[in-house]
Amino acid sequence: MKKKMLTNMLDFSIDTRDENDSITNSRTQEPTCLVTKIPFSSTSFFELFTKMTQFDIILLSTPRFRCLTAARIAKFLKPSLQFFIYDLNIPTPKNTFRSKTNTLLRRILVKPANRLLTMHKDMSEYARLLHLRPSKFLHVGFKCNNFERLSTLNSNNVQNNENSRYILACGQSYRDYPTFIEAMRILPHIPTRILLPSKSNISLHGSLITKETTAIPPHIQVIYHDTKQASWDEQLRSCTAVVLPIRQECIQPAGISVYLEAMALNKPVVITHGTSTIGLLENNEASLVPP
Repeated sequence: MKKKMLTNMLDFSIDTRDENDSITNSRTQEPTCLVTKIPFSSTSFFELFTKMTQFDIILLSTPRFRCLTAARIAKFLKPSLQFFIYDLNIPTPKNTFRSKTNTLLRRILVKPANRLLTMHKDMSEYARLLHLRPSKFLHVGFKCNNFERLSTLNSNNVQNNENSRYILACGQSYRDYPTFIEAMRILPHIPTRILLPSKSNISLHGSLITKETTAIPPHIQVIYHDTKQASWDEQLRSCTAVVLPIRQECIQPAGISVYLEAMALNKPVVITHGTSTIGLLENNEASLVPP
């Protein structure tokens, strides 16, 4: 009997984005699991946990408290339910009542999960905060799925002019741009670009940027990205190298998709050594800078 799986990962399948899909046995090519994909955010809380009990497996992608709570209730109502969490984002804990309460709540909600699927391998802080065994985590290299799109871009055809000779720092999660700006201040002859998300998303994703624009040296250009894939690809394709300054206290994955995309385009990468590099990158693959 085929199992049924519910997920909010709408791009779960590489080959199709239909509402329903199936997982096949690689040997027999027979469907072993029927997959239903729905956006959890637009589903009412009552409907969500009720619907979850109608499935054998649920896969939660980047879940918030509302989604985790629904899964916890569904698991209580249906003990045989298996549920997996992919890309659980845990912000850097603070010594505040709210942060400690959120950590405790998250610990309670994820406890019954069968596995936590992660993009990074250094799970020491996650395991400590959630009180989970290391065997509860499973690394999945999901961010590698951008290679097919990037393989159509040819960075070798970029014209060798002043517009294509620049260092690019980019991304939105837990970036330490002030430190990067200070480091580049001593290299005024190197054109540099900082590609930022919208102003409202900078603090939302834990990134830091110098508020005083007058404090930014003239050879550093700050660009707010328009979120269009084509312009993002062009910035990566045209640069000389990519720098990813990650905040020292970051415990969640940050910068993995960017450095994979940069490497796919044959760009040298300089990145802060930490959660997103431990067990994934070696010094012969990128320049790993101690925080």
